[in-house]
Amino acid sequence: NAVMYATCEDPCGTTGQWESRVVFEHDGDWELTGDAFALDPQGRPRFLMHAYQAYLGIGQPEEGTMYFQCDQACADARNWTASVISEQSWLESTLRFDAQGTAHVATVIPVDDVELVAYLTCSSDCGNEEVDNWPGLGLTTAYSDRYVAEIAPAVSLAVGTDGGVRLAFLGADGEENFLGYYECLADCTEPDGSTWDGLILLHSSDGSELGDGLALVLDQQDRPRLAYPSSSSILVAYCDGDCVGRSGPDDWALAEGELASDIPADDIFL
Repeated sequence: NAVMYATCEDPCGTTGQWESRVVFEHDGDWELTGDAFALDPQGRPRFLMHAYQAYLGIGQPEEGTMYFQCDQACADARNWTASVISEQSWLESTLRFDAQGTAHVATVIPVDDVELVAYLTCSSDCGNEEVDNWPGLGLTTAYSDRYVAEIAPAVSLAVGTDGGVRLAFLGADGEENFLGYYECLADCTEPDGSTWDGLILLHSSDGSELGDGLALVLDQQDRPRLAYPSSSSILVAYCDGDCVGRSGPDDWALAEGELASDIPADDIFL
């Protein structure tokens, strides 16, 4: 079991232009999930790995999260450093950096019998195992149904040019699920969560069959665009104004990505 790091000089769609190297070998006790790889403002690669999540937890290793970073000549595994930054497993993480080099993470963390949508950040010395440089907080309960509906926890994060954080996630409401959107413009690790505003975009009780695979990005004006699956279709929600309803109704609208009805039926043969 190994993690590969690959680089390419244009044109990257041409065979032979990619160079890849093993940067971390492990015995299967670690895995990389979500959108947990990013470049900092200097173009240096970083990524997160968490302890392997075994089926029903059988034979699962101790929980934990590692932070990997490399500053130069990253095709050489000796130039990568790995640090255990948490004794909890950060699942399906999104890792992003702002213009000042601060790391932002949206993730799902199992705590006792609950999985929490969480936000964490680090402004410096992020790989220091001796000091907790990753303050964060749990925001709400995540939804997953791995063994029946085969829906994994889902969370996606984007950081604006203003340093503000936008977060989309699949939340739990009892046995139901919902698509949520949160924003925080400053001081995002206040323990009481008072700096966050949010709303529910869709709820499964309305007939939406929501799945995982969320992708949140911001345009050049820091306006959110969110792709998500619903009833086997891919839809895109977008907002150009008040996206969390601070002054009343929110300004979200919907566009079609790919409708299930437009996808040709599978050919079935014996």
